[in-house]
Amino acid sequence: MKKNFFYVVLLSAAVLMGCKKDSDSEDNSGGTPAPGSTRSITLDMTYHTGLIAGTASWAAWPMIKFPVDNNAKSYKVRLYGFSTTLSGLEGKVYMWKAGDAPPTPYNVFPDTKDIKDGNYYMVVDRTWCSGEPSGCNESTANGYVATYKAGWGNPKGEVTYQY
Repeated sequence: MKKNFFYVVLLSAAVLMGCKKDSDSEDNSGGTPAPGSTRSITLDMTYHTGLIAGTASWAAWPMIKFPVDNNAKSYKVRLYGFSTTLSGLEGKVYMWKAGDAPPTPYNVFPDTKDIKDGNYYMVVDRTWCSGEPSGCNESTANGYVATYKAGWGNPKGEVTYQY
């Protein structure tokens, strides 16, 4: 009898203290973000190499690649962490509405507004060479990536999803 009384008291205390079920949790992860809220992630700069669309020219594109968020109304990307200021990109901010192409001078996938496989490819520069038979090939583009990395270090992008 005392054991049952103890459980009743414990249960009553839990109710009075405002315990919540999992479904009442204030954690909104996985749900729809509140209008006006933001979420930020930080990513290392990556590099894409390949043929420039519709040409035989190889290129290297330094970029911030990040997932599209179907709830986002707009995106903001701030670049930082360059080992030199010569790039002119330190602190640069790009902003655009969801579904639009990033406002950068070059595109990797112009036909899809730089969205591929659920990711934005936000390009910040491009180095290229004219196609065959000039010796321009994938190896040349990979050399451009090495040059970017040697000159820029390991820059990052802070991506802010705006809801």
